Amino acid sequence: MKKVLEMKDPIINTYTSYGTLFSIMHDNLWSWIYNNFIQIRYAKTWGMFVFDQHHVLLKNCPGVSYYSLSQELIIPKYGKK
Repeated sequence: MKKVLEMKDPIINTYTSYGTLFSIMHDNLWSWIYNNFIQIRYAKTWGMFVFDQHHVLLKNCPGVSYYSLSQELIIPKYGKK
């Protein structure tokens, strides 16, 4: 059996990385996002929804595993900064 990742148009697409994440996010996570990021607003000039605390979204969102690798781990393996 082949599994297919369901994708849809992202509701929030302020940055490519978040648009990609939101295009595959399960529907039951949206209430958490709306309740915890009340800073969501519609930017008329950009024609999209934006949120001001996007840097903490991935660290705190249930259902999303977020890892930040340190430079000390990456640089010895792959070289310069």
